[in-house]
Amino acid sequence: MVEYTRGLQGHEVVELVRHLSDLKPQPTLDLVAPLHADGATGEQIYNIVDKFWKAKMYAGEIKSKLEDLRGNLKTSAASTVAERTSITQPGGQKKLSGPEIAALVEATAMAKRTLSEVEKIYPTGQKFTDATQRDVDQLWKDCDTTVTLKDAASSKNETGEQKRIRQKLALGELMRRYPGTKRRIQQIFAHDEGRTPREFVSVEAEEGYAQPDGHVVRYHVLNGSGEIARRYTDDWGTDTHTLAYRAAFKDPPCGAVASAWSSVDEANAVVKAALDALFRHPDHWPEYRKKLTVNTPFPELRLPSTVGVCLKKTDGNPTVAYTTGTTGQWTTIQSYGSRPWIGAADGPVGGRGITHEVPVQNVTVIVRGYESVSNAHGWAVFTAYPDDGYHEVQ
Repeated sequence: MVEYTRGLQGHEVVELVRHLSDLKPQPTLDLVAPLHADGATGEQIYNIVDKFWKAKMYAGEIKSKLEDLRGNLKTSAASTVAERTSITQPGGQKKLSGPEIAALVEATAMAKRTLSEVEKIYPTGQKFTDATQRDVDQLWKDCDTTVTLKDAASSKNETGEQKRIRQKLALGELMRRYPGTKRRIQQIFAHDEGRTPREFVSVEAEEGYAQPDGHVVRYHVLNGSGEIARRYTDDWGTDTHTLAYRAAFKDPPCGAVASAWSSVDEANAVVKAALDALFRHPDHWPEYRKKLTVNTPFPELRLPSTVGVCLKKTDGNPTVAYTTGTTGQWTTIQSYGSRPWIGAADGPVGGRGITHEVPVQNVTVIVRGYESVSNAHGWAVFTAYPDDGYHEVQ
């Protein structure tokens, strides 16, 4: 115990031990040692315990408060990597350090605020656990250290240390309210304290982030850049990697239309424009950040565009695949000879295309929350495609 009380006067050591006597010797060390390991001095540890004691809190309650404020009361040797890593890092569980707890307790006591609620209030006095005062959007603003709060009583600006304490408490509260997305919340925070979304790099990167179901490149980029190729020959083969084949046979599944861009570069330009205008824009990001936090599905992002190609099944119900077999629609079509895979939408049956082009009206981008890759910072493009105006999901 001596190393943790260095610098204290004799009577202060006695009082510290007496205040925590209900915990017995070893549990007392277990409480004090983590704070000391964080860099808290003997005087800071004494002041924390003494102020709690004078507020009529006893050993068990003091221990509970400290566990809540710190996240755990484990030394580095006894803790996991997650338990000793700050919550400002993805996967971290540690909230405030020993010196930060001391500063919070001191600010609360000096302002004559209720110490029994110290784990629920910022150093400047705002009660962050009250959802009527601190909704999701406000808590995210509280995570931003470029913002300065004023003390609820004195109207003084908070200090830099108080900002860092407030930030961790706000982040911890978001994670407490939404445990199912707490890792996503940390990943969003890890980029620019959540103020802005990460940059869009490429559709290829998005497909890596949106594992295992993202498919912009696989389904919506042509000419060998992805898995969908566009073929203009009168070919009766069954190459399932042609865009026309997909529109005709719904493989991979699609509605009436299958669509794609001519290259990764073309896809990148169009998808970036949509994200920058509708998702990453400062006017829109707070609302999408909230949806990511509470796990609310996103609406499709849609921006006018004529870039890309949309192919539609020509014969029969365009949403239903051509049927095969001796009596199937496909066999009947073949009997007319080598109809082009992509051709006219009407006219004599033998001259019509198996599929035909329809005008591109928009780019549609679907964003979802993901936690599989830290670099995704909580979200990724699940899919994006040229849209003919009927908004069928591909």
